[in-house]
Amino acid sequence: MFKAKKILAGAAALAVALSCTGCSDTSWGAKSGDTEYRAGIYIYHAMNAYFDAESKKAETDTDVFSSTIEEMPAKDWMAKETEKNLRNQAAIDAKFTEMGLELDEYSTSYADYMVEQMWSQYGDMFEGYGIGKESYRDIYLNSIKRDEIFMKYYNSEDGITPVSEEDIKAHMLDNYARVKYIALNLKDAEGNLLKSEGKAEVMKMAEDYLARAESGESFDALIAEYDAYWSELTGADEEPEEDNTEGAGQIIAIEDAEGNTVTVFDEDDNVSEVTVPESPANEDSPEEETSVNEDEEETTVPKTEADEEETDDTSDEEADDDTDESETEPVSSDNTETTAAETEPAEDTSADAEEDVEAVNNEKVIKKGDYSPSKNVNDAIFNTMKDGEYKIIEDGEYYYLVYRMELFSDETYYDTNKNAALYEMKEEEFSAMVDTWAEAVSLTINDAAVKRYKFEKFAEK
Repeated sequence: MFKAKKILAGAAALAVALSCTGCSDTSWGAKSGDTEYRAGIYIYHAMNAYFDAESKKAETDTDVFSSTIEEMPAKDWMAKETEKNLRNQAAIDAKFTEMGLELDEYSTSYADYMVEQMWSQYGDMFEGYGIGKESYRDIYLNSIKRDEIFMKYYNSEDGITPVSEEDIKAHMLDNYARVKYIALNLKDAEGNLLKSEGKAEVMKMAEDYLARAESGESFDALIAEYDAYWSELTGADEEPEEDNTEGAGQIIAIEDAEGNTVTVFDEDDNVSEVTVPESPANEDSPEEETSVNEDEEETTVPKTEADEEETDDTSDEEADDDTDESETEPVSSDNTETTAAETEPAEDTSADAEEDVEAVNNEKVIKKGDYSPSKNVNDAIFNTMKDGEYKIIEDGEYYYLVYRMELFSDETYYDTNKNAALYEMKEEEFSAMVDTWAEAVSLTINDAAVKRYKFEKFAEK
């Protein structure tokens, strides 16, 4: 499934668009000044508006077109959202030119690369809707322009309204923590919840680990010791499953043109044969971490076969205008009294064993307010723990022994994530500024394109 979010171009309060009455040329969807926007660009924004509406309709509504969204008929809301994003795209293009900015070779090469990756995965879907490669490339380049304008305003070195490195680091320290932890299971090997005696044995184990950690023993060695104990207890020969919270606090993400986090590789990590452009030396150039709002709403677009109607960059054939309008563990029985005393963890504090486990990176960066590794543990880490502190936290079916570390103990963390943190700090403010620019944009919507590329077409896929 292809997941699409609303594009990063902000939210403008839109005036009624000027229309091109009587036009029959549907190769373009909108115009702003001398700039003409392809029909595929119009379709792309309409597609996002439709699937956003699908996600917003009431659970009792089976038909999005009969629903009400934000106190207006869904179809009117879709039209407003489509125009809003077209207007924002035009505002970014105009501001980019006004500021005398130009896209460098790296930016255009990277856009070409990302378009190829997206097309290798979703090309049939896009083309089925009438969105061609060139339209998507224009949209992607517009998002790069937006990034460059953003950095021109907030770059800590020479921005119009710069944000200092001290403020960025303070934001990171307030919202992210680097931790290591052991999740001591309160179940037995068969998955039964332990009773009081068994829980007491696990707490004794946790307290032993805590004392050893505070005395200076390697926490990585303790993690390895518990993993070995649990594997022996459960008879598991395979490696433990990868913790899905790994990297939860890494701000950086690969995204498509609209800020959607996307997977551009298949299950075997195969990519199409394109050359990945090398990043320029300027570390403040826009990186991939263009959106970091993890709470931002997602909508789902189904991947489909190509529609019989080809439009936009692939064909000028007219369409029929007569379209009909229309993270928990499984709960186990605890009837059996079980304890953890039957299998004590074998201690192995030899220098060789410790040296081996220290090569393993058990560090995790978590974000404040997330459910990583759980809500209660997350709250305790940010509200009651200090850097360098160890703490046992009981939460549901686990005792967590947590070690909170200095966030910047990884010297690369700041440089890797500073731009993304900057977006967290300033994206809302910047979006409001884009709204203001968008209000002044003169936009003409092509009525012929609106009639041809109806929202109902997305419901047919």
